[in-house]
Amino acid sequence: YIQRLYIYMENSNQLIINIIGTQEFFWRSMATDVYHKNGLFGWTTELKADYLNGVINTGANVTLENVKEVIDFFKTHDVSWLWILNPIYDAKSTIKLLLSQGFKEAGSYPVMWYDLTRDLPELDLKQAYIREVLDEKGLMEWRIPEDEGFKVDKNEQSGYFDRVENVPFGGAEAFHHYVVYKDEKPISCATLSISKYGARIDNVATCDDFLRQGFGRAVTIFAMREAQKFGCKMVCLESSNEGLSLYLKIGFKEIYQNKEYCLL
Repeated sequence: YIQRLYIYMENSNQLIINIIGTQEFFWRSMATDVYHKNGLFGWTTELKADYLNGVINTGANVTLENVKEVIDFFKTHDVSWLWILNPIYDAKSTIKLLLSQGFKEAGSYPVMWYDLTRDLPELDLKQAYIREVLDEKGLMEWRIPEDEGFKVDKNEQSGYFDRVENVPFGGAEAFHHYVVYKDEKPISCATLSISKYGARIDNVATCDDFLRQGFGRAVTIFAMREAQKFGCKMVCLESSNEGLSLYLKIGFKEIYQNKEYCLL
């Protein structure tokens, strides 16, 4: 029993490490500047929303000097940001350092994964179809449900879209954007990124008039199937608490919670 438990914990830790790797890959691709030192990876998109700038622990050697350097990094860029903690890289030690520098806990959200070596759910999409974005016109159509679904202010929407637009996508590239169309109208979207760590899904959004009709589910399953075609063994995503039931019904499993800290 103890040996089985050890193997399970070892495998779980490796899975979490891979998920953190997909997180770093995604934000490194979107960033305008990064901080990477002593087990810390920080990024800025230069946008004001705190959830678009942050730092994650990628190792267990964080020092007080590192914390102060990260604070200075974001101060230089004049953006709001979050410190995002995972459960395996000495979180307790980092929390102690953060609290000593005036941070407070700002919330948490579930991190989900799906084993792509298993059978995938059926893609049940009636009176609609999904297409991958391959050009500027497609990306502008992808933007419609993205903008409406996430409901951030116009400046943030434009800035985030600029970051997405600047990352190569489609074909042999690592990023793939998908759009659900109904009556030739773009109504839902998602982004799939592929790295050596596995696959990751982001930017799942649906226009208000088409919520709770299965389109978010469909585009998520479509992205999962594409990840499987690329040979990925697992796909992960970060869920809002509101979206958790959708992903659980698809078959994703929650593996841990990301805890967020902000500087007062």
